[in-house]
Amino acid sequence: MINLNTFRSDLENLSKADFDQVYDMMLVENRRRHQSKIEQSKASLYVGAEVRVNDANRRAYGKTFIVEKINPKNVVCRERESNALWKITASLLELVPSEPVKL
Repeated sequence: MINLNTFRSDLENLSKADFDQVYDMMLVENRRRHQSKIEQSKASLYVGAEVRVNDANRRAYGKTFIVEKINPKNVVCRERESNALWKITASLLELVPSEPVKL
């Protein structure tokens, strides 16, 4: 873990060019992590899967959806109750655990 106090003092001593370089590196790393999260989320999804939104700050929170189509940027889902179509970012979706089939 990085010591934030040491890091802050190191940042204060950087030139403008060095600071800009560090800032650009942080932006690239943030984009890479976000893209990785989206790819992992999309890998677990499939057409016909039952999903829900895992972010409580979203309008769709608490609703259940069926995956209709997986696009590069988002996932087209059909709401269970109203059959309305929603376009939702893959990283906001989680699979709903299905009931085991009783034989």
